Amino acid sequence: MSSEYIIKKVSLSNFNKFKNIFPNISIFSEPLWISNVINTSSKTFGNKAFYLLAEKNKFPIAVMPICYRKIFGKKILLMPYFTPYFDISFAKTYKKTYKNNSIKKQIFGIFIDFLIKNGFIFGFFSINHDFIDFQPAIWRNILVYPRYTYIHKASDNILSSISGNLKNDIKFAKKNGISIKESENIMEFIPIWKKTLKRQEVSRIYEDVLLKLFESLKKTKKIKLFIAYDKNMKAISGCIIANDQKSSYYIAGADTREIRGSGSLGIVHAILDSIENGLDFDFEGSMIEGIEKYFRKFGGQLTPYFNMSSLSLQTLLKIKKILSIGY
Repeated sequence: MSSEYIIKKVSLSNFNKFKNIFPNISIFSEPLWISNVINTSSKTFGNKAFYLLAEKNKFPIAVMPICYRKIFGKKILLMPYFTPYFDISFAKTYKKTYKNNSIKKQIFGIFIDFLIKNGFIFGFFSINHDFIDFQPAIWRNILVYPRYTYIHKASDNILSSISGNLKNDIKFAKKNGISIKESENIMEFIPIWKKTLKRQEVSRIYEDVLLKLFESLKKTKKIKLFIAYDKNMKAISGCIIANDQKSSYYIAGADTREIRGSGSLGIVHAILDSIENGLDFDFEGSMIEGIEKYFRKFGGQLTPYFNMSSLSLQTLLKIKKILSIGY
């Protein structure tokens, strides 16, 4: 059956001709996003990216972005910075469940076979939570394991779902004169963010990636920066939120901790802004226990998505150490 499909590599610059066929891809799978999180600094490993496109009778059927780095002389599939997952997107949904499931399973397997045949190795490679059928990967001896995010649906009542402690922190921030405003000046955020990462003992700070990403997406109104100001209009915390046609996504956050609850107030403001615009809010998740606990307090729905890897634990740890990946 695989002979029915032709698999092609499509460059980022050539993907736009197919964009109308796959209108529901997330922002993380758009060329604009990917091009801004790869090849951004000599300090990185120079990510390369392309799309895998499945065609049948010259008509596009499915697409999936691929990003990799050469590490230890091997082409390792990895997620770029600030990118939790990619999509595998299909041009058509069929009425019959059997046919729909069969085509998705088949094409996913063909994509995996193409990558393996061409010398790619799965390192850290995650797929959007809308896609859940990873049997083709498991059947090919690729390890599949869950990661988790919290999602607020556009219909949620956020104020009734957050934890009591968080509500108290937010009340404290408001009482102490904290105000939240949208800003287009990322340099209000960067110093706070760098201090926050230093406090968290993050060894590598990819400031150039975030700057390039923000300034590029700002032109298309697909990214927002919310800053918490004290009574003297001093920026003391903030969060960066990306948007597509379906969801808003928490990209980065920072907090000086000068006034308790200022960071949380900013995030609640961002969630409400998302809901007011009819969008879900995705925290992107974290496997770091302390961060997960904090995100959980906002009361979103725990949602799994899946990562694939064919590397040993020892090799994965070496890669994480080299790249300072905060997965």
